[in-house]
Amino acid sequence: MVKITDSSGAGFGAKVDSTNKLHVEAVCVSNEHNSNHALGQAYQLVVTQTPTAAADYFLYVKNTSDTDLVVEGFKIRVASAEQIVWEINPVGTASGTTATPVNCNASSGKSATGTFLVNNDITGITAGSIVEHNYHTSTETKDFNFDQDLIIPKNNSLAARCVTAGVALHMTFIFNYHEAD
Repeated sequence: MVKITDSSGAGFGAKVDSTNKLHVEAVCVSNEHNSNHALGQAYQLVVTQTPTAAADYFLYVKNTSDTDLVVEGFKIRVASAEQIVWEINPVGTASGTTATPVNCNASSGKSATGTFLVNNDITGITAGSIVEHNYHTSTETKDFNFDQDLIIPKNNSLAARCVTAGVALHMTFIFNYHEAD
């Protein structure tokens, strides 16, 4: 007979009922909470840009960490209707203004590991694999969650571009670093 006991050495056993169901009382936390609270590896990057021309890239992220960069989503406000195209692994060497993501855990002391660029016209890259199109028609701030999350392993990248020109956008890009379980 196998007995499941606690790991503290106190000898507490787990209850299994007649239908072979294990009875537990547990504390569950999301991967996002664990990445932030326990690991100190949750970040936000504020992006305020007005892309100069149609199809200009305004955000570029390349992960250089050994740990996967997990994109949760973003908050956005646009001055007028705009479409955002998200691309994985655009081709080329990006050139833009270096940005610094802010750690969401004030006592972490850790910094995001990668290349983070913003600009009205990030140059040096061409189309990657389109993973998402977002249509924004309101000047209200909207939350967008990538339903499957976007996983950016080491030395892979993600870029966002506009479809029209001259539309001011304000975005908070939300991500963390998390190992596959």
